[in-house]
Amino acid sequence: MTLAKRAKVLILVIALIVLAIGGTAYYFFYSASSLQIVPNPTTFTYQTYSEPSSLDPAVDFETGGQSIIEQVYEGLVALNGSSTSQFSPALALSWTVSPDGLVFTFKLRPNVKFQDGNIMTADDVKYSFDRVVLMSDPSGPAYFFGSVIKGGPEYITAKTWQVTNATEVQKYLAAGGVTVIDPLTVQFTLDHKFSPFIAFLAFLGPSAILSKACVDAHGGVTPGFDSDWMSTHAECGTGAYKVVEWTPKTRIVLERFDDYWGGKPAIQRVIIQEIDEAGARELALFAGDADGISLTSANMFDVVDKTSWLDQGQLVPLKKGIFVRAEPSLTITPALQMNLRMAPFDNKNFRLGLRYAMDYNTFVKVVSNGFAIQAKGGIPKGLLGYDESGPLATFNTTIAKNYFLAAKSEGAYKDGTVIQVYFGAGRTDRQAGLLLLKDTIASLDVGFQFDVQPLDNPTFLAKMTAHQLPIYFVGWAPDYADPHDFAEAFYDGRISGYHAPRVGYNNSEVNQLIDQAVAEPDPGKRAAFYVQIQHLVADDAVYVWIVQQMYTFVWRDWVHGYDPYNSALGSSERGFVPLKRITKDEKTSQVAVSIQAGLPLMIIMALESGQQLPTLNRFRSARL
Repeated sequence: MTLAKRAKVLILVIALIVLAIGGTAYYFFYSASSLQIVPNPTTFTYQTYSEPSSLDPAVDFETGGQSIIEQVYEGLVALNGSSTSQFSPALALSWTVSPDGLVFTFKLRPNVKFQDGNIMTADDVKYSFDRVVLMSDPSGPAYFFGSVIKGGPEYITAKTWQVTNATEVQKYLAAGGVTVIDPLTVQFTLDHKFSPFIAFLAFLGPSAILSKACVDAHGGVTPGFDSDWMSTHAECGTGAYKVVEWTPKTRIVLERFDDYWGGKPAIQRVIIQEIDEAGARELALFAGDADGISLTSANMFDVVDKTSWLDQGQLVPLKKGIFVRAEPSLTITPALQMNLRMAPFDNKNFRLGLRYAMDYNTFVKVVSNGFAIQAKGGIPKGLLGYDESGPLATFNTTIAKNYFLAAKSEGAYKDGTVIQVYFGAGRTDRQAGLLLLKDTIASLDVGFQFDVQPLDNPTFLAKMTAHQLPIYFVGWAPDYADPHDFAEAFYDGRISGYHAPRVGYNNSEVNQLIDQAVAEPDPGKRAAFYVQIQHLVADDAVYVWIVQQMYTFVWRDWVHGYDPYNSALGSSERGFVPLKRITKDEKTSQVAVSIQAGLPLMIIMALESGQQLPTLNRFRSARL
């Protein structure tokens, strides 16, 4: 029987089944006679969970926004291909560093056009970095730059948030941390030695270069305050795309910037849709309505063969036409974060009880489906300072119970206590992990229980920043590829830290070691500092480190541009790559058919008459 005849017979069988049960089915096959048009070959449609908290690179500090900001803005330097330790010129052509490591001078790329039509100069560079410091949003990434540039530490530690402090503004600007030498030369003078400064400049966020004219046309900079316009718009950069629409909780639309200095990208329009339900994203992928989707490890066996992955480490798609990859990441996610300001988490015995109550092996093998390794601390495997010899936490219900009962005897909690524990909506892996922990605690019968609650991403971040969450799952994807990025975030209890101040952790010995590590130019000595830091924080039982996840990529195979993969990009965490690299085939041999009651006879009649079926690409059904 020929392939065409087999296809006819199979469709007939499916049609009869659908008619019999009155339902809807999808059927995928390869057409032997002709190629089919790929849906919207100049548009890349991607579905992900949650949405950005902001599109302002001086404010946003999570991967949802970061993955968009990386497409719109650029920095002076960029990660070099797949490397996380080498950097290449971007908006700067070259740079030099003074012998004392405090002065960095950059020669800018000439004739780079912003999306508003203006040409980039050193004034725009100075304006962009000064803007980050002067706004100084404590929930954003301002401290990355403000804590190291000359004049910055004094400004960000003074009363400068939610108030325009003219005296402090003038003191910061007079310090000359960022100086224009000529229209194509800009110079940075640091407050102190900061070994990862070049790595930091590849972080888009606070290192994004904005058009001064564009920002000024939409409200400019008000020191101490965020910009409402910049939070919801992204069209002041030099990147290959600009945001033309953001409909909250629905979609973000980007359009190609045809005057991009790096060459016009192939994809004209990008649609990023927010679809929290993983199953709905999968159906859109299978039907061709999405070119790619974010899919966490908890749902990967919906698209790849479980046995092939767990037994042989091979990713075998369950359906034709699907591209799937899994790659190591530099992301610690999730980690259980406890607010030390609140009972019972102010009790060390209670925190130790949680450390032993987590079933790490089940989380790796079942919740993460093998797409993870157990984390040892806040510095991931693959970076300088990872503690290779450090012990892994163990799951031991007897020890956990003893710690909980000791905490109860100390008055940490009373019988009948219900503790709400939170995760970001749409993160099915985090939800499953917390439910796993909840069940273990219930089985111990120690007088308290967990109530697992989702929060949408903006609400989750707002409550975390305001120190209102008692216990929750978080993660940390790299901002810049250096251990200081993780050590500062998780361990530094001062204003420069991120997670540590939010949970009330502040250890002066740890803070001092962080300062020594970041100033140390010798990699071996730096690594030793970071190992020592991790041991001290482990003794304080501040976090429960769960896993270091792999990043997963699930696309239609008509999409190209995956390589080179770089684990330090925010878009990698969301399952896609820099959009300027992406291309789509115009035609494919795959046909996706959604058959519903009442339609199969149309298909059969057309097949039997030998007609071409332009509608075969997709019969859509409202019932799925």
